[in-house]
Amino acid sequence: MIAIKRRLRKMDNNKINNGLNLINIKSRVDQNIEMENLDNISKFVNKNIKESFVVAYLVNEIMIGKFIDNKFVFHENKHIDDVKFLKRLRIFNPEEELLLWRDHNLLKGRYRMDMIADAVNTRAQNDSVQDCSCVEACQVLFGTKVLNNKNVNDLKDVAENFTTIYEERGTKITLPGTWKVNNRKDRVALQTRHYIDYFDGIQATYVDARFVNFVQLPIINRGGDI
Repeated sequence: MIAIKRRLRKMDNNKINNGLNLINIKSRVDQNIEMENLDNISKFVNKNIKESFVVAYLVNEIMIGKFIDNKFVFHENKHIDDVKFLKRLRIFNPEEELLLWRDHNLLKGRYRMDMIADAVNTRAQNDSVQDCSCVEACQVLFGTKVLNNKNVNDLKDVAENFTTIYEERGTKITLPGTWKVNNRKDRVALQTRHYIDYFDGIQATYVDARFVNFVQLPIINRGGDI
């Protein structure tokens, strides 16, 4: 979109006027991911991905949890019974994301790994790493009141801690970690990253987007990070 390119011209120290943040990174992406079952997913994540947040879009609900110690951990010991109930899945941390979506009887998707600095990432294959321009944003979640919950399972520390943020009108989100919210400056946000490419060297458009992290706003206090 040409509008993107116009916005990118109006920046100071990589801060775009509307509050977005432009960054230049190196990134590697695998677009040919296929999974048949939860065991396939667990093996892939355990082999390739660090401790991560998980957002699972099921046919009847959305669950937010973590993948830790080769296990999916959700509030109240909820779990994904079968991949046939899974519509979309995001497993992410500040460095990478596995995105899966349903395609008939399979889950297809892509795996992306980012490197913010020029330092060599030993987990990446250098010949497939590309320079990318990205726009980062923080999507503030609904929830100005908080309930602290305790997950009953055999995992320790942060894996057992969940926080429910909610609105009086009924909107409620439960996510792992300890978070602070109120009606003023303290809110929880989902940090996202949007990848830009240029067609014909002129027209800019977004070609991919991923979840990066849940963050505590104001951004200088990131007590809920992984």
